[in-house]
Amino acid sequence: TSYTTPGAALVFGFVDKYEVTERHVKAKIHIKCPDGTKKTEDTEVKYKAVTYPSAQFWHISGEFNKEACKKNPLVTDCVGKVRRDYCHSIGNRTEIIKAFKKCFADGKGTVSIGE
Repeated sequence: TSYTTPGAALVFGFVDKYEVTERHVKAKIHIKCPDGTKKTEDTEVKYKAVTYPSAQFWHISGEFNKEACKKNPLVTDCVGKVRRDYCHSIGNRTEIIKAFKKCFADGKGTVSIGE
């Protein structure tokens, strides 16, 4: 995503995580001895696998009016609060957009939402 300064942008991502943990998975051990003999033994192993097969992203950006920045140089702090409030608990997308739009409300700027 891109934006014009003074402005801000946030990107949110979602990752699918699959985890498999099995304590008793049947397996065969193929053994080759130093004297050349071979043998196979049945055994059990512990198995754990984690995979992240896909991810989705969406972004939101906004541009502050220069007048809003001159009036209040800390106007951008609002976006920092949105980032802090939602960076570890994504929550509801509608809720995030509403909070972000508040930062640019009352003629302070414009907002663009992307996929």
